[in-house]
Amino acid sequence: MDTINLYDSLKPSKLQMGISALNGYMGDSLQRSNSPLNIKMGFYHQNQRLNLTPNQLEQLSPAPSPKVAIFVHGLSSHEQLWSYPQQTEQSASRLCYGSLLLNDFAYTPLYLRFNSGLHISDNGQSFSSLMEDLIKAYPVDIEQIVLVGHSLGGLLIRSACHYGKHRQSDWVERVSKVFYLGSPHLGTPWENKTDRLYARLSLSDHPLARKISKLYEARSAAIRDLRYPHLIDEDWQHRGEPKATSIPWLNNTTHHFIGATITRDPDHPLSRVMGDGLVPLPSAHGYGELHTLEDQTTGNQKYSALLSGINHLRLAHTHQVYKHIKHWMEDNYALSLMHS
Repeated sequence: MDTINLYDSLKPSKLQMGISALNGYMGDSLQRSNSPLNIKMGFYHQNQRLNLTPNQLEQLSPAPSPKVAIFVHGLSSHEQLWSYPQQTEQSASRLCYGSLLLNDFAYTPLYLRFNSGLHISDNGQSFSSLMEDLIKAYPVDIEQIVLVGHSLGGLLIRSACHYGKHRQSDWVERVSKVFYLGSPHLGTPWENKTDRLYARLSLSDHPLARKISKLYEARSAAIRDLRYPHLIDEDWQHRGEPKATSIPWLNNTTHHFIGATITRDPDHPLSRVMGDGLVPLPSAHGYGELHTLEDQTTGNQKYSALLSGINHLRLAHTHQVYKHIKHWMEDNYALSLMHS
């Protein structure tokens, strides 16, 4: 790989999207069997994993900035999701939050790809280690890190920050802002409901019902983790009643939550139940006892925005979201808690 054009990192590939979708559903099984379809975590450019060496990172164009933005996709997805729709494969550059942050604020964008079917805590620890490798190999001293996570990606970021802090890793001290786009901080209600449904199917004598139930039981560790959610090893290793541990939010960092409703009217009964179609607003905004930010004296601050008429996937590639990201990057918080 020669020059790495940061404006053209997101190369469309139906094959890669399919592999990522498969990893989300049964990634833990793929890893256990050493399948060639098992995705290896890394930062990817045009569907190739970057080697975190000074020589390769010096090929970044524009040149590496002391400010870095890391993008973390969600379940069964990969970095192509960040690309704005209706762009041709021949585009010289792909419009996305990364290219916009590069253009507007000179942040070097890097896109994480990972096996999204593994336990969130396993990926969190691997991501923290990868960030340590990035700090060591980066050609210039990284002064600021911005983390952007869509859906499960936001939970992975929280897990990585927890383990990075526990290990006293240098990278966590450089995180200035974290953006959570439709991340289910209180878990996903559909996992609870489908669990009860498939439990009933397993009791049926009908062969089709039993087959469907077995397929459901084969779902990945990450899908199971989303129910509560489980962000650290102790949560899913715990025997007995399922639990979700309250882990501290990263200190001296501003945390930004963007949730959405699928209807234009955010007060519509359907919006209160469905939210963006997958994640209800209370979960996207972290409104729960386990998710209350610590006292302001620790440096934690929380800001929220609500978008209407937008579904879960569009949160990863729409101008309405970037409008809030841009204002928050400018430290302009006038748009907080506004409907858009």
